[in-house]
Order: sequence, then C-alpha cells, then structure tokens
Amino acid sequence: MALHFATAWEAVAQDQPNHTALICGDREVSWGEYDRRAACLADLLLKHGLGHDSKVAIYAHNSNEYIEAQYAVFKVGGCPVNVNYRYKAEELIYILENSDAEAVFFQGCYAARIWEIRRNLPNVKLFIQIDDGTESLIDDAVEYERGIREASPLPARERSPDDVYMLYTGGTTGMPKGVMYSHGQFIGVMLGALRALDLPNPDTTENLIEVVRELRNRELTPICLPACPLMHGTGMWNDRHNLKTWLRPTSALGRG
Repeated sequence: MALHFATAWEAVAQDQPNHTALICGDREVSWGEYDRRAACLADLLLKHGLGHDSKVAIYAHNSNEYIEAQYAVFKVGGCPVNVNYRYKAEELIYILENSDAEAVFFQGCYAARIWEIRRNLPNVKLFIQIDDGTESLIDDAVEYERGIREASPLPARERSPDDVYMLYTGGTTGMPKGVMYSHGQFIGVMLGALRALDLPNPDTTENLIEVVRELRNRELTPICLPACPLMHGTGMWNDRHNLKTWLRPTSALGRG
C-alpha cells in the first residue's frame, strides 16, 4: 500500500483543518493546529541533525503531546521509539542505546531520571522536555512548547511507504526488542476495518480523503479513547484499529 502515516495525516489536516483532532482533559486541538505543531517539532528535529530513519524516543504519559511528537518524527521520515515510563535507569539506557535513539521527548516528571542517565547516552543529540508542572527544565534540554514557538513549520514532502514503523516489546522473554513494519504494510492492515462499513480500503492519499469525507457525511467519524498507555502496543494499536489515527485521533486523559 502506497500510504505513509505523516502524508495521510497531512492530507486530512488540509481537508478538514477546523475539525477536532485531539482532546486531552479540557484541551482540544484542531487538525490544522495538530499538523502545524507537529510540523514545528519536525523542524526542530531537522535543525538538530535528525532526518530519515532517525530514531526518536518518546518517554511520556498519554497526552496530546505524545501524539504530536510521534507525528513530528513521521514527518521527517524518522522512527518513533515507545519507551515504558516505568523503566529505571539501566533499562532506559538499554532501550535508548539498543534503538539507536538520537533524540528523546520526555515527560517533565522524569527529568531527574533523564539527568541521571544522559551522560551515558552519547548518541542522543536532543532532549525535549514536556512541561507537566512538576520539575524545572534541565540544562541543555529544549522545553516542548518553546521548541514549537521558535520553529517554522516543516512543509509537506514526499515519503516512502517503505519507511520503518517500529514497536518495542515489553521484554517478557528477555530484553525489549524492536519489531519493525513498513508504513504501507501497517496501514493496510489497520484500514481493513473499513470493510465493516462497506467502504473500500484506500490505497492512495486521494482515496483516503474520499473515505474521510464519506464517513463525515454519514456522521460516522470514529472517536477513540485509549485507556491503555500509548507507549504500549495495546494502547497505540487499539487507536489504529479504531481509525483514530486517520480520522480523529482523540488522545487519552490519563497515564494508563
């Protein structure tokens, strides 16, 4: 299938910029704003030397920021790395080294843990701290909202459906392992849910937008509230199966 997550989301944002994309607590983000914020984060990543196939860790609770950060990584052709926020220092060092992470988005409440291990992560070029009102900004980290304000939105670009999407397992049989898929392969499986609505499985961005409009006309636009952590396959993949990713990616309210 010739689809890529970032390219598909950009098309939806262009088609319905004022529709709600993300909700967390009392904060709603429109599709246009969702795309703009992710594009600014993508610009920040590029300015720090990240790009195609770069691995970027997301060490955060369920939030709008989690989804925005993932989108930003997809925009530059990179690969987000899901990080279990219950990991301790040695486990964090392992997964960040094993995944070849070059940047880390992290929840503010874990600033002390990042400070503890950062000298053991020579390949990480950028730390981005998501302010949650708990800890001060650590030295040399970029504050998430400031990073958005000071960047310019990265323009849309062509991407390959062969780009890698990866999910790290929990390590129930040894240490965590990164399981890799292509965007096209992964998206094809997720969009199979459209058959239940007697709609075709779109294979191009143009076909996808036709499906989005048809669902909107039928008032069938899905809404998903992931109860599981987004850093876990169950939370993220349930979003995918409910078409959250394509049509209305409503993020969860809590930590999971």
